[in-house]
Amino acid sequence: HSSRMLSTMLLIVLLYTVVEGVPDGYGKKCHTEYDTVYDTVYETTYSEECKTDYSKKCHTEYDTVYDTKYRKKCHTEYIESCHTYHTTKYEHKCDTSYEKKCHTKYETQYNTKYEKKCHVTHEESCHGYGYHKKCNVYPKEYCEEVPVKVPHKVPYQDCHDVPKKHCHKVPYQVPHEKCSKHPKHHCEQVPYEVPRKVPHKVCKDVPHKHCHKVPHKIPKQVPKKISHKICEEKHHGYGHHGGHGYGHHGGHGYGYGHGFGWK
Repeated sequence: HSSRMLSTMLLIVLLYTVVEGVPDGYGKKCHTEYDTVYDTVYETTYSEECKTDYSKKCHTEYDTVYDTKYRKKCHTEYIESCHTYHTTKYEHKCDTSYEKKCHTKYETQYNTKYEKKCHVTHEESCHGYGYHKKCNVYPKEYCEEVPVKVPHKVPYQDCHDVPKKHCHKVPYQVPHEKCSKHPKHHCEQVPYEVPRKVPHKVCKDVPHKHCHKVPHKIPKQVPKKISHKICEEKHHGYGHHGGHGYGHHGGHGYGYGHGFGWK
């Protein structure tokens, strides 16, 4: 703070007025001067500073797992068993046999025989020529063998098969199936699931924000006027007795015996 005050004092600007016409002798003449002094003042402002801390927060969670177990489960099954038996039935069965039967028939056949067949023709016989030609007609018989078909009956046997039906009872077997159901027990191990809870710890970092105000000083120059009275005294002679000072009791010598001092 003392260094700041010193810097403040160094900023003092001294304004003084040179008064003319100082009277002779030991007369005193005074006047008031004003100095502008700058003080440094500090204004305090605040800013917020924050930081985040983390704390571990845990809780227990449960997972469901399943264990496999077995239990006996039985059921009854009906099994069908069958067997075949036969009954005898009869059916009419007929056979056809054939018997040959014949009877005599006659057919007409023709035999060829030759008969003599004659006919008379008249032939002309002439002799001589011209006016002396004479002709005579003479009958002449011509005979030849002519075939003649002579029918006659020839017996033959006409035979054909005559069917004859013979029927009789023929036994045959008719199958029958008879079925019945018999119970049969079956047992087996059936799996089933049994749930159970398994705990486990779950942790996470939970943020916590902490804030506080931090002061900051900002310097500011504030001017103010300081008044002081300045008097002059005149002395004869030369020497180093005069003074003009700055401050509360300072002095500065000029060698003319004029002294300036602050009151």
